[in-house]
Amino acid sequence: MSRSSQRQQPGSLLITAIISGLFAGSAIILALSAIGVPRLETAVFALLSGGTLAAFVYRERKLTGILEAQKQGHQIETVLWEECIDVLYDDLLVALAYFDAGTLSLDRASVGLLKGLQVPA
Repeated sequence: MSRSSQRQQPGSLLITAIISGLFAGSAIILALSAIGVPRLETAVFALLSGGTLAAFVYRERKLTGILEAQKQGHQIETVLWEECIDVLYDDLLVALAYFDAGTLSLDRASVGLLKGLQVPA
């Protein structure tokens, strides 16, 4: 199941967690009953283990969805800030320069800085 379908259908997250808990509980019941553990102990352990696994699956999927949404928000914000910086580099009244710290070379200079230094673009 893809992340986008989980965001569109909030119930699918809960269903996925419940199904994984049921499968884990069933597997534990089969394994413990095969080795001769009493039924009550098997059932209690399977319920607790299945519930715990379902809770972990639900929490992990929910946090993954939140992280994806935040990542997309940061990407959009980064694009907006880059556009704002590009506008500043094109302004005649702003003197900006971007230097590479490793090579100490000028990577980018604004139109205002070049005009102020009277250097051709």
